[in-house]
Amino acid sequence: KTKIGTMCTPESFSDDPKKQVKKGIGPSSNDIVAPEDNAWLPSKFVYSWAGPVFRKASIADKAGEGLNHDDLLPLTEEDTASSIRTKFDLALAKWRAEAGNSKNKDQKQNANTAETSVPDAPKSSKSKPTSTSRTSFALKAVLGHPFLAAGVLKAMNTMIQFSYPFLLNDILKFVEEAQGGEIDFDSDSIWHRYRGYWLSAILFTLMTLKNIIENAYFYRAFRAGYQARVAITVAIYNKSLRLTNVERQSMTLGELVNLMQIDASKIEMFVPQFHLLW
Repeated sequence: KTKIGTMCTPESFSDDPKKQVKKGIGPSSNDIVAPEDNAWLPSKFVYSWAGPVFRKASIADKAGEGLNHDDLLPLTEEDTASSIRTKFDLALAKWRAEAGNSKNKDQKQNANTAETSVPDAPKSSKSKPTSTSRTSFALKAVLGHPFLAAGVLKAMNTMIQFSYPFLLNDILKFVEEAQGGEIDFDSDSIWHRYRGYWLSAILFTLMTLKNIIENAYFYRAFRAGYQARVAITVAIYNKSLRLTNVERQSMTLGELVNLMQIDASKIEMFVPQFHLLW
């Protein structure tokens, strides 16, 4: 079953689709519908679709027990290792195709330039694509629009947070005017008389909205980090299976494990903090 903890098994990294179907992580597992996929829009904002897990945890805690593996919710399709690996591989194939086309154009351009240029003229040098740019291109494809949407949510959250001091200043100003007798509650307009109450209601609404937006941001940001870690881990595992005997002698098993676990985890921790840079 496609559940948390089962998606990172070696079979999920395998290139053989038969093993994926056998373990329930391939196309045959599409009949398992995640509660998040069928959740209504309000439920997605307050995450009530995850309520059954917490109720089971509460019952298990009262009984002095813990949650079992089967109590966890099934993953959405976009969070499975097979789906993430497919996006990553397609992005790598697209990058190789674009790099190959760019290389052919450069070769033709250099050949034409060599025929018409002065012998002592300096040759133009362009930066060659590296494995880092290739990996970055593939990771951008894996993270996709949800990660950009997280940046928009972060910007909205920051703007709402900056509005607090202005609202508090106006509320305190209203209190001072009311205590100083500057407000005539009999003749002044309704907005002027009850301005402090309206501002308090607006402040409460903005604080509630900020909490919802902030939770949505963190959910998408940490989800993107998790997907990046899975993509890197799957890529390294598949690459290790294709290494020749000579290449395997140049790298120990411990180094491979460090790449799959420690280095991939560092990327996972960096991705949620990316939007804090700007």
